[in-house]
Amino acid sequence: MKRYGLFAFVAIFSTIYIFPYAHPIEAREETGTEQELQEEPLSFKARKRELFRIKRIAIDPGHGGRDFGAKSRNLFLEKEFTHRLATALKKTIEDQNGRRVSVILTRTGRNDTDQYKRAFVANSSEAHVYLSLHTASGYDQSSRDLGIYISEKGAPKAGSGSWKDVNSKYSAYNAVLAGMLRKNLKGFYGHKKFFIRRGKFIPLFGIDMPGALIEVIALNDPKDELMINGEEFYERLAQLLYAALVDYDKTL
Repeated sequence: MKRYGLFAFVAIFSTIYIFPYAHPIEAREETGTEQELQEEPLSFKARKRELFRIKRIAIDPGHGGRDFGAKSRNLFLEKEFTHRLATALKKTIEDQNGRRVSVILTRTGRNDTDQYKRAFVANSSEAHVYLSLHTASGYDQSSRDLGIYISEKGAPKAGSGSWKDVNSKYSAYNAVLAGMLRKNLKGFYGHKKFFIRRGKFIPLFGIDMPGALIEVIALNDPKDELMINGEEFYERLAQLLYAALVDYDKTL
């Protein structure tokens, strides 16, 4: 009887303390070393966030120079906000992709740049996608949703002003891009949503590639203004914009 009791004790001890380690050992044999197994989730995440088809991106920080754009109640200027966000987005793209993806800003610093020059910079770079960053304007934005704007459908019209309508030929791509922006930014602001609207918008004039204009914040909304001083806000917003580009890239 004592012999059977000793055998049972050894069997229970082996089941609890020895055999549970068999499964991880088998996993290492199948997938690699223990170090590779631990590092796999990080490398998989990095691969998943890379751009594969998009190689050049044009980012347009709205307004600039003597054109201040919108102003917050504490006199924070749209031109400063958009340039700061564009710089954060550029860094995010480069951190994820290295030299494989080029990022072009249509303006740097506080210089004046009209739309013709912005379009020239974007088109000359032969970028594959264009994002024009703006803030919502108006006196009271506390209850207003934010807009994602794309060009009207149809082929460019003939005539002296035809250069302005060139973006309309990318209508289908623009719609997909706008949808990805709204999808990824959904829920970023708990008190407002993003809508998509077509029309004629100056920041899209002459842009010969798929693109969209997006209002990323309402400076006149006190709730929004509270968030813009911290660097973490720009980094988080840049990550969401980049995630939208990744999703768009997968559709190409």
